[in-house]
Amino acid sequence: MLACCPDHCRSVSILQFYRLAFILLASTILLPATLMAQVTPAKSAQGQQSQQPYVPQLTPEQQAAQRKAAQEAYAEHQRQQQEALERATQAPAGFPLPANQAEYVEQLLDHWQKVSDQVTEYKCNFQRYDYDNAQVNYRDPKSNQLAAFNIAYGEVRYAAKDKASFETSRMFKFKNPPKQPGGEVEWEPVEGYSVWGKTIHERWVCDGTSVYDFDFVGKRMYETAIPSDLQGNVVESPIPFLFGANKQDIMKRYWVRYVPKYTTNAKGEKELIQDQYWLEAYPKTISDAQMYSKLEIVLAAKDFMPVAMHMYSTQYDGSKNFASRYFYFEDRQTNGQLQKFQNFFKVFVRPKLPLGWEQAKRTYGGSRSAKTNQQGGGVR
Repeated sequence: MLACCPDHCRSVSILQFYRLAFILLASTILLPATLMAQVTPAKSAQGQQSQQPYVPQLTPEQQAAQRKAAQEAYAEHQRQQQEALERATQAPAGFPLPANQAEYVEQLLDHWQKVSDQVTEYKCNFQRYDYDNAQVNYRDPKSNQLAAFNIAYGEVRYAAKDKASFETSRMFKFKNPPKQPGGEVEWEPVEGYSVWGKTIHERWVCDGTSVYDFDFVGKRMYETAIPSDLQGNVVESPIPFLFGANKQDIMKRYWVRYVPKYTTNAKGEKELIQDQYWLEAYPKTISDAQMYSKLEIVLAAKDFMPVAMHMYSTQYDGSKNFASRYFYFEDRQTNGQLQKFQNFFKVFVRPKLPLGWEQAKRTYGGSRSAKTNQQGGGVR
């Protein structure tokens, strides 16, 4: 049975936006000149005009529309850049934390890093819920819970400290709301999950020296070489904090605070949830701020590993825009528990290029740090 989980965040692809803006700008500048070159007959060496296919010129109105679209795209790009800069350079409301709260957060991060450093092999399954009320705006009448428009299932693996993999195996999309009150949402499977011709399938692998990202739509495998000074740890993973938790790195990249969560007992009394620790993290770097506005990490008190993560999009406002992504991690297994998996390490070997695919190289960009608020340094 598929269930809905809380409203939380979907990552926004800034790269896609850059490509769109570039295409619009390029078309505005280059297309008219290209059309003129095609319309004007070219003369051969004998002075004869060669035949060229006729392509109609854009009307002044069409050219104006293209320029306007390009200007709007560029203005939107500038706006998002400015918003990301402001989020990354200004401490969020409530920061810096009072001294006792800041000390407690540092204690939690110290313990998280200590536990994380002891993990040599890790494997878990995940459920991922994508929310966007612009795509699906159905809410459960009783809980007022927004339904996800996509639910994906997959697996992550990690081998300390520089090998990791992320892969989806199944995906479902919202089909219909319940047919009758009290009923369940209808879901339908997303096709293309049986062979290499998958269209929605996602796969990401880090073998310690390179990161391999699979584009199943374009049939390309992208390889990004990791600079030698950054090797030794998993970098730029699809899920922050899942593959190791370094306190100093977390403090450098995020404003962090602990948020107590409560439940109501049979007597109607509020009780502190004892088996989980909830942390909120706000980006300090422009690159992180371009991907999400806030993260929520839920750590299990038993093993101090993430049991859930909520990634709020940059547009999320909690009133009109609920674009968000939520991960739930289950069947968590570490170290000796994985000895029975003889093929555990096979996923970290340099992937083979599927038949009919292309391989492309990418240059590692790394995180671009923003100038942080002086009072917001560290966990504040």
